[in-house]
Amino acid sequence: MAFRSVIDGQNARPLIEAAIAEIGPMIEPQPAPAGVIRHYDGKLPAIMLDIWENYGFGDLAGGRLRLCIPEALQPAVDALFDGDPYLGGDTTLLAYTAFGDLILWNARHQMVYVNMQLSLVEAPALINPALRDEPDKAVYLGLLRREAWRNETYDNQRRPMFPLALEAYGPLPPLSIYGMQPAIPYDEPFTVENHRPVPAETWLEEKIGGGVFTLGELTGPRMTIREIGPLQPGEVLQDPGAL
Repeated sequence: MAFRSVIDGQNARPLIEAAIAEIGPMIEPQPAPAGVIRHYDGKLPAIMLDIWENYGFGDLAGGRLRLCIPEALQPAVDALFDGDPYLGGDTTLLAYTAFGDLILWNARHQMVYVNMQLSLVEAPALINPALRDEPDKAVYLGLLRREAWRNETYDNQRRPMFPLALEAYGPLPPLSIYGMQPAIPYDEPFTVENHRPVPAETWLEEKIGGGVFTLGELTGPRMTIREIGPLQPGEVLQDPGAL
């Protein structure tokens, strides 16, 4: 296996192998087409190409974290950030969770995370540019080494939902999620009983098309910084770190 990514001046192979061993093995891996590797060479950090070439597309973390060809769900990402001056036009899907949360790469601001339950977008290096890192290391930490609780979704009683959904509905087919029904709930409780296995693309289209997402900090002091989308009347474009 050949690895091209570099972290802290060293070939990243040992770090990638150790991370995959910890959150793997990859479930039902599918080989990455050579054309996909060529297309994203230079567009995404090299570590993603290393993961795809050496492990393929499939599920990690027992099925909680799903890797696919970005184009499969990229239309949802493009729709979410359409017209957004900070994240629009150069944000690419890296992975998604079994409940539809998105892990993304932005060419300007590095890692971006979308929490579907809260309709919340996190872009840590946009809010605080000091958090920027070398691209391979940013993806390594933000995808392969992200906190385990971020790959899970919790119900109204703070119970992990993945084991409950897996028992109730079985493993997910490719490009599917356990989607809340309806995608934009009114007063339906956030429980496994109100989720169903659904095509990720269809559910994301409904959720993003009918919802309002905000830029914020899930674990920081500001849950709401601005609404995702074009600048609002009177809103001034800010430099990274000034939001």
